[in-house]
Amino acid sequence: MSLLTYQGKLLQSTNKYLAGPAALPYFPNLTIGTQTWMQFNADASIPGSLVYNDDEANRPLYGGLYNYADLATLVSYYPGYKVPTISDYSVLATFLGGTSVAGNAIKEVGTTYWNGGGTNSSGFGARGGGMGYGVGSYVALKTDGYYLTTDPTNLMAVFSGFATMYPSWSYGSAYYFSVRLIKI
Repeated sequence: MSLLTYQGKLLQSTNKYLAGPAALPYFPNLTIGTQTWMQFNADASIPGSLVYNDDEANRPLYGGLYNYADLATLVSYYPGYKVPTISDYSVLATFLGGTSVAGNAIKEVGTTYWNGGGTNSSGFGARGGGMGYGVGSYVALKTDGYYLTTDPTNLMAVFSGFATMYPSWSYGSAYYFSVRLIKI
């Protein structure tokens, strides 16, 4: 795990690189259609965030788990990125052939990160990071992938064994989910 700082904040990640004369962090990204997405789930260890099973070994694999209140702080660790809107996920699903098949197109292949993976034909690499209810309370690792949006009551969801991507899935704002950022 590499350690680096940006604007006085400690960034901790295996997915970040130092680049450029000012040694600003660079985050690998992927263009799908007209959108540029971060290639990995956000994994900054910020106050109040969780990691599945309280096991830091899961952070580089699945990213951190965040609630809606964490989002403003989280994006400050990733300059040039923002939390996607429901519309951003809808655009992604449409480009990939519609919500009924987009889930397979974004999920990692195989059973390393899912009980039943997708094709990852988009390169998005979604992982079944599950969700948290608070410290010590976690469910759905490798079965469910939930991604926060800017909407405090809806997120994007994909599930093991299903091809569908749900760009607008209702949730309780006290729970903790993965975040995949999109370039501004």
